[in-house]
Amino acid sequence: MLKVRDVNLFLLSLWFSRGIAGDPRTDITPPKTIGLKEDKHPDHLLAVYDGEEFVFEESEWFLVNVIKLIWRYGFDYLRVKRWAESYLHMFMKIYQYQSEGYCFTSVEKLLHGLGDEEFVQMTKHSIDQALQKIGISQRFMKEMVDPIMRLSSGHRVNISAFAGMISLIGTASDLWTVEGGNKLICSGLLYSAKVNLIQGKVISIDTKRRPQRNGELVLLYEVNYTEGADTAYSMYDIVIMAAPFHPGKSQVRLRAFSQPISFTSGRYRQTFITLVEGSLNASYFGCRGSGPFRPTAVGTTANSRSSVLGASVSRPVTAAPDDRLSTSAPVWKVLSPQPLGQEQLSQLFPSREALREARFLSQPRYSPSDESPPFILHDHLYYLNAIEWAASTLEIMALSAKNAALLSHHRWFQQLEKVDQELKRKDEL
Repeated sequence: MLKVRDVNLFLLSLWFSRGIAGDPRTDITPPKTIGLKEDKHPDHLLAVYDGEEFVFEESEWFLVNVIKLIWRYGFDYLRVKRWAESYLHMFMKIYQYQSEGYCFTSVEKLLHGLGDEEFVQMTKHSIDQALQKIGISQRFMKEMVDPIMRLSSGHRVNISAFAGMISLIGTASDLWTVEGGNKLICSGLLYSAKVNLIQGKVISIDTKRRPQRNGELVLLYEVNYTEGADTAYSMYDIVIMAAPFHPGKSQVRLRAFSQPISFTSGRYRQTFITLVEGSLNASYFGCRGSGPFRPTAVGTTANSRSSVLGASVSRPVTAAPDDRLSTSAPVWKVLSPQPLGQEQLSQLFPSREALREARFLSQPRYSPSDESPPFILHDHLYYLNAIEWAASTLEIMALSAKNAALLSHHRWFQQLEKVDQELKRKDEL
């Protein structure tokens, strides 16, 4: 039987997302302790297609882009940037909370601890409503905000304000990935933590009562799983579910609990990703002439009636020689609400060398909602993915993982003075 006191918990450190002025993470690099290297990709050149032409096309020159944005949208871009960064400053408080061991029992309490009721309300109204409130024009909403939502997550401006704000921040130019692929973070952490990894598929979680030597009954969780063709189980004091507990996403059953565990939530959005090695057809987007196709990311407006939500050039996770990149066709990642047929693919890529398609339930449908799943499903059964119903990124999921680790530790050892204490801590941060 695995006892918590026998485990050295390796709490996740956060190495993702952008830094801003005054952000203590601005100069963060991947931890050398697990041998990770930063892979800084070149900035994308964004173009926005409205069904007839590119209504906006980004330049390689910063000053040219500023002039274009002000000419077409006034100062809306600066207003939105300032709005998003003001909320990012609030969100950054989570790092000080967690560095001092503070945690939260629900998504709502976590958001309240970071931005008071203002953050909580951002999950209950749309980003369209939030940006209209600060005077953003409909042209900017349709031609810039909506395409960014579609390109980043397949949503529109009816997405919740909190999730939309996270998507806008995610367009920052100083994001980076890990050389070799972000999956190396997981394998590196597993190696460093020296955990006992069982590569099995969990079938069910049951509650069991077992007597101790003093005759007292203790609650344990029996995790049943398959490992290859074999079925096995293990007993635990604490279980943290780090996978979506949702119809169509999880087959895990929760059995033998005193009360049924259920919660109301929305549905996940089905996403189709098509990777194509080839040159994008410029004429499909109304471009004329024989010049090179310069954009490396294409967003589409809602009224474009395009079968494509967005497309962007993907780089290999392992750096390739410059001469290889210059002579080979780019690999485009195409996001669409439905699989692309052969006719659509031929229109987008008249000639292509390779193609791969994937379909998955990528993210929740981020419509404004009054409810989110709980972090605590049972006495010592925790649900990390509850945070997804507010927003879902690598950084946010890692923050939720650390919150779950702190929460399970403090509740096990009855150190409740560091649980849900955002009100008394707020003025100190």
